[in-house]
Amino acid sequence: MQLIESKIHKLERVFTALRKACERSAAETKLRIYECLIDMKSYIEWISESNSLLRAELDKQLGKETHQMEENELESENEKV
Repeated sequence: MQLIESKIHKLERVFTALRKACERSAAETKLRIYECLIDMKSYIEWISESNSLLRAELDKQLGKETHQMEENELESENEKV
């Protein structure tokens, strides 16, 4: 009987150790996921900022091209007259 109780006690310790290891592993996994989410958020913010800068540059270029086209149209009309 004592041998059985000893084995049960060892099994309980093993299960307790496994449970704690799983909890630790889960906490580490959660931490890694959280760190990845923070990295992703930073990356998304960087992309958004880059897109804003690119959009501003494109708008600026488009404005120059539109202005140039308008000037060309005016010159073309003046040449006709």
